[in-house]
Amino acid sequence: MSEPLEEVDQTEEEVSLPEAIQKTKKPRTQKQIEAFEKVRKIRDEKRVERKEVRVKAETEYKQEKEAKIVKKALSIKKKQILADADLDDVSDDEIPVEVVKKIMTKYAKKPDVGLRLPILKPELVFI
Repeated sequence: MSEPLEEVDQTEEEVSLPEAIQKTKKPRTQKQIEAFEKVRKIRDEKRVERKEVRVKAETEYKQEKEAKIVKKALSIKKKQILADADLDDVSDDEIPVEVVKKIMTKYAKKPDVGLRLPILKPELVFI
């Protein structure tokens, strides 16, 4: 039994990988190096410009959002003050029907706008 093990070891030693071929790079010329540095400089400048544009757009977007939020908050506060004033004017015991009808028509439910498809009932098929 020791013989097959020895044979396997010998075959592994006989099969050896060829040495990897080393390729040498051709050195760059001075003009190639200068052109590469020039392109790299232009690339870096454009990166900075794009970053500035992105930051500027981001700040403008935030300012617009804040302005809209403040405007909406003011309108909500005004409505709240008006609603509180209306409630204070009318006593709890005597609420005229005309006032209730007026409020109901003012805040009537708006119909849903959208595509409404008819609901089809499945037909039974007997085979």
